[in-house]
Amino acid sequence: MPGAARPSVVAPELPFASVEVDPARCSLCGLCALCPGGAIERHEEADGSALTFRYARCTGCALCREICPEQAIRLTPVLAPARLLEGPHTLVASRLVRCQSCGSPIAPAFMLEAVARRMASRRGAPQVLPEISRFCPACRLSVHIGEAIMPQAGAPTV
Repeated sequence: MPGAARPSVVAPELPFASVEVDPARCSLCGLCALCPGGAIERHEEADGSALTFRYARCTGCALCREICPEQAIRLTPVLAPARLLEGPHTLVASRLVRCQSCGSPIAPAFMLEAVARRMASRRGAPQVLPEISRFCPACRLSVHIGEAIMPQAGAPTV
């Protein structure tokens, strides 16, 4: 019947796929945006960062899933003709953390949280991230954070 919606077809050999991101795992590092077809893009705006996905550009190569260090991407090979005309949709978004001193962007909050989780899981690792992630690299040089956390240049470390 003309004009009737075509059903979606799921099959591993299809050159189309749908991508989903687990926001609880994603750090918004942007590695998945290395997508050769441009299906996934990372956007940074004044208030945050986001990953967007365009179904029509995805070839199902699975590079995004393979390169993701957080294993946050699920890819489903599916041909959904109705989705070919869709514009980009947001997969995941996070607020942008800014320097408390100068206001410059530091990183997406999701990224800082992911780094904090990794540091916390390492025995004996100093828990400095909450303190140093308040300032951009330039301001860290001028703000006294504490000798135990950030020793001065040239000072002996213990």
